[in-house]
Amino acid sequence: MSVSKMIVAALWSGGASIFCSLYFNTRYSHAVISGILGVMSYFLYLIIRERLGNEALGFFVGTVAVAFASEILAVLMKNPATVFLLSGLLPLVPGGGLFYMMRDAVQKRFTEAFNTGYQTVMSAAAIALGVAVVSSVFRIVQAFLRRKKK
Repeated sequence: MSVSKMIVAALWSGGASIFCSLYFNTRYSHAVISGILGVMSYFLYLIIRERLGNEALGFFVGTVAVAFASEILAVLMKNPATVFLLSGLLPLVPGGGLFYMMRDAVQKRFTEAFNTGYQTVMSAAAIALGVAVVSSVFRIVQAFLRRKKK
């Protein structure tokens, strides 16, 4: 995939993130920020997938970047991190993989269904792991700063 196609795909992902954020009734300024996070997450995913050939690592890196930015924005804008996190991660959700897995299973192509299902589960696990790691690190740092402040 060429860089120009990656940029276009990332911009479309940003648009989807903006509309998802607006669907959740967030402020317009937060919707724009969520769009930027959506562009960032999908562009990082595409770069890792294309350059290293590892789809799960791409999901993990994109998720870590969005989760890290969401935690920082939550403190700066005095909002929950999920306001930015949900919309920023929308482009990474592996819904297509689940659809293709079920299609292959219904058409009795079980090898393809298993392979696609495995990739989908690994992608979802990478997303969950990325959010969990960043969230845990931020909670530990916040607890440390609270203790140091006292």
